[in-house]
Amino acid sequence: MLQRLFETDGEVADKEILPCLQELLADSSLADICSLQCLGAEVVIEAAEGKRLRKEGVREHIFPLAMSMLSTNDSKVIQAWTKAVILLLPLLDTSEVEKTVLPFALENGEVSKSADQRLLCASLVGALASNLSVEAINGPSTSATSKSAPSLFKRAMALCQDTDHN
Repeated sequence: MLQRLFETDGEVADKEILPCLQELLADSSLADICSLQCLGAEVVIEAAEGKRLRKEGVREHIFPLAMSMLSTNDSKVIQAWTKAVILLLPLLDTSEVEKTVLPFALENGEVSKSADQRLLCASLVGALASNLSVEAINGPSTSATSKSAPSLFKRAMALCQDTDHN
């Protein structure tokens, strides 16, 4: 039913349904919240694959929710929302991607992070490579990241040498 609403009246979905979905999935007091969060990711993935999402709704509601889901402690939730974020990247302005996703990916790829976080970084790095300019990929760091942060290319090369994941 939600998919049909995206198809028939995207503006209503953006203004009325997506804020409710965002609030529901962020409510950690709900029983079995991880299952609901994974289901929410599946809905977003299906809508994104079907090209039924509007840029406005993605920017205002879905993308902030998706980025917050990547910071949870549940690996299933992170895995589900990683795919959603990757599918949402083409619907975002490059400046927003450079300001939010790029620093997040670079931070999660540090050697001190867990193997799951570095795997998340690797997935995002792969998706970012086709959504950013050569300058943003090769560095020096964009204004959104600190001057000491590695470039996306250097982080990708370091991840290629990471042997810690099964």
